[in-house]
Amino acid sequence: QESEVDPTVSNLAAADASTIALQNQNFSGQVLQSRHLCHLTALQVLAIESCQLEDVALSVFTGMPISPLLTSLNLRGNRFRTVTPLLQQLPLLLPNLEELNLDENQLTTFALANHSALQSLRLEWNNITTLQLTSLAQLARLYVSRNNISILERNALVDLPSMTDLYIRHNPLSRLEVPPLNRLTMLWATTNQITQISAADLEGLDSLRFLLFYENKISSLELPVLNSLTFLSIEGNLLTQIKPASLAGAPFLDQIYAYDNALNRLSMPPLSLLRLLSVQRNELTTLVPSDLEGLSSLQQLYVFTNRLTHVEMPVLPNLAGLQLHENRITSIQPASLAGLASLQFLGIYNNAITSLALPNLSLLTSLIVH
Repeated sequence: QESEVDPTVSNLAAADASTIALQNQNFSGQVLQSRHLCHLTALQVLAIESCQLEDVALSVFTGMPISPLLTSLNLRGNRFRTVTPLLQQLPLLLPNLEELNLDENQLTTFALANHSALQSLRLEWNNITTLQLTSLAQLARLYVSRNNISILERNALVDLPSMTDLYIRHNPLSRLEVPPLNRLTMLWATTNQITQISAADLEGLDSLRFLLFYENKISSLELPVLNSLTFLSIEGNLLTQIKPASLAGAPFLDQIYAYDNALNRLSMPPLSLLRLLSVQRNELTTLVPSDLEGLSSLQQLYVFTNRLTHVEMPVLPNLAGLQLHENRITSIQPASLAGLASLQFLGIYNNAITSLALPNLSLLTSLIVH
């Protein structure tokens, strides 16, 4: 059961509850004592958020078992600069802890090892520069966005066999080397300073489905074999080309977002399952059949706001939407679009078209020319 608690540290011992949640109190300079927590044998969730707790408060976690049932510890929004006393004792004192939240503190380093139950670790909005996680058998979700991590090397994440989600957004991260986390399905590394991605950086991510690198400074991209990858987000970078070899290792891609780059050439590998390709706001000047051949499942193609002067499409039997507006196209002839039997929407407004002759597009329901 959950019961209300008088919002002072000294009265924690009076709460016979499975959940204690304190928020927005001023506990600056106070120390959590053993007597405050040691009798809470039914406690499962402990949250002390935005209470100005400082490092000294963590002495309660030194050498004293708390509730064996405690599965969630939330210390978000306090003033912790180091949590070493807590982390060193965590496997012994809180062996069943599944969730640890230290978001919005003042941590600069973080190291944790040998905890068999922890599943979710939140460290966002700190100032962490160094991260070391080792032998966390059940850790599935790691959140380290909004920190000061500039390099993440393979040896920073060791023996994490259950990891499925890694969020490392909004850091000054220039280099990313992900160890072979074979259960990882989501890698969210957006708004960093990464300049290149090589195949070696992502090798061994056999279960990866979602890969997000938007708003970095990537000028070179080459993916390894990623047979589970379906979603790729690389918009807002400095890419000038997409070469067939760059994406050939990901044959099951379903969606690619590569807009807001500097692409001047598009040469796609034969991704037969790709349904959406978004390359608007680049510097493409031509679109010819060889650029898109083999995309037999493509349904939506966004190529607006480029510098296209010439468009000639290959046979794309499933393409339903083609957006070519805001380019420099002067002419469209029947042969240019003849292979688009399923086309329903065609946007060609804000071009320089003086000659327009469409083939027989029996499914076309929307044509926007002005």
